[in-house]
Amino acid sequence: MADRRDAAAQSRAAREVERVLRAERDAVARLDAAHDEARQTLEAARDAALAIVNRAGERAARWRQRHGEALRGRLEALRAQEARAADARALPGDAAVAAAAQAVAAQMTTAERPPRTDDGGH
Repeated sequence: MADRRDAAAQSRAAREVERVLRAERDAVARLDAAHDEARQTLEAARDAALAIVNRAGERAARWRQRHGEALRGRLEALRAQEARAADARALPGDAAVAAAAQAVAAQMTTAERPPRTDDGGH
């Protein structure tokens, strides 16, 4: 009878060991699944963060380009305005003064013509 009890006890012990091993395998499988899910979540978060950074970089580049073009346009306008102002401030050269003096002298020395009438001057 002792052999039967020993065989029954061994059988129960073997079932318990098998149950514990099965539970351990299940726990390892659940841990592996949790690790996979965590890895996927982390990858998705990294992808989302990278997308945000890329969009922000693209927006910043567009902003810099637009404002750079606007600044270049404003600078060109200011340079043109400055050039016009410099031309207006520039004194005429000797040749221009001499030509203007000759033109005034010619106008002053030319005899004035009487106004013309339609009736032949009568």
